[in-house]
Amino acid sequence: YGDISPDAALDALEAEVAQQQCTKPGWRIPANHVLAAPWGDPKWKAGSWVAYRRLRQTGDCDLVRSSRGKMTERQRQRLDALPYGDISPDAALDALEAEVAQQQCTKPGWRIPANHVLAAPWGDPKWKAGSWVAYRRLRQTGDCDLVRSSRGKMTERQRQRLDALPYGDISPD
Repeated sequence: YGDISPDAALDALEAEVAQQQCTKPGWRIPANHVLAAPWGDPKWKAGSWVAYRRLRQTGDCDLVRSSRGKMTERQRQRLDALPYGDISPDAALDALEAEVAQQQCTKPGWRIPANHVLAAPWGDPKWKAGSWVAYRRLRQTGDCDLVRSSRGKMTERQRQRLDALPYGDISPD
């Protein structure tokens, strides 16, 4: 990103979050988010900028980690405080468990379908809850290394909560 300082990028991102959350509470920076930056770039890939530095947070790659390492501690704190990408597994599981309880009050035996959408408590009125579960259930069966890696980032307790959710078709067991 050339001569753009982390502070300038973070200032722009924090302003964007504040502006977006005025009309969309709970808005999070998607990886593909583009904005007109104050330094004159009309199509700054802000989501990519955050995504690249968030990978450094998890240490997925030496090259990525080195870029995060060039930031000050305060800059890393500001970056980590940005609402970015997916919500936490615990927040998703809390919402899913509440949805199951509510649905099963009127529909005993209800299971989360893959196409289930709900208004999430973090402000997403059309959160693809069924897809969130489906993607992590694929990890359970080990269908794909990429998918398995996302499940692997969950704690054992989070995986137990996920696996306990009534999801999809009833198993032949």
